[in-house]
Amino acid sequence: MLPSSDRPVRIMLAFLVLLVFQLQAFAQQQLELPSIDKHVEILADDRGVPVVRAQTYDDAVAALGFLHGRDRFFQMDAMRRLGSGRLAELLGSSQIGRDEEIRRQQVGEAARTALDLLQPDNRAALRRYVAGVNAGLASLPVLPPEYLILGSRPEPWTELDAMHVTVALMRMLSDMQDREQIETEIFSSLDPQIVALLDPARTSLDAEIPVQADWWLDERLQSSLPALPGPDVVDFRDDDTPRKELYRVLGRRAPLDDWPE
Repeated sequence: MLPSSDRPVRIMLAFLVLLVFQLQAFAQQQLELPSIDKHVEILADDRGVPVVRAQTYDDAVAALGFLHGRDRFFQMDAMRRLGSGRLAELLGSSQIGRDEEIRRQQVGEAARTALDLLQPDNRAALRRYVAGVNAGLASLPVLPPEYLILGSRPEPWTELDAMHVTVALMRMLSDMQDREQIETEIFSSLDPQIVALLDPARTSLDAEIPVQADWWLDERLQSSLPALPGPDVVDFRDDDTPRKELYRVLGRRAPLDDWPE
């Protein structure tokens, strides 16, 4: 292992390796993969985006897994560890708290349940995908550069790993606990008219957008927005009003003069 003083050198070398991989990624290769039954072509468009041409769905899924394993394995590894409470094994003790939270919420159990509930055809497709991922990883002559930086080695991909990623993404996209708590504290302290203005049940984005260029002036959209509260509720003519409201709602004790402009 390189001493800590040589860590920048290691990082630079790793990114040089990554650059070489990117330049060679779409070079013509003839590969025989046990997960693919017929001829499959993986081409690149003019932007370098891979395009899979396969004769069967199963082969297309396996080829997609191959691309992911070859080009994106570290990101996949980080996501599966995030969804299974094992991120600290890869990124160090700073992630222990996150891992503990995931394990307390039994996210891993949800992934195992989701895997057991897959229909047979979906499970078969997942099996093909997993075989493709591991084939893509095995095709690399050198480990992805992130592993060189961390001094680690990747574990093979499994069907359960795919479900860990799925559950982790579902949790990331639906984890609104902190936001909902803040909104509850703020909105419970404000006048209902202000709440209606800040958090309307319907906005212009919920309405169908007409074709004309001045669609934002359409009366139908304007009528869907809540009216501005009157000065008896909040006087927006007072430049300090927004700051005063924030201090009142959030319980700030610092003087107004300390509030950043």
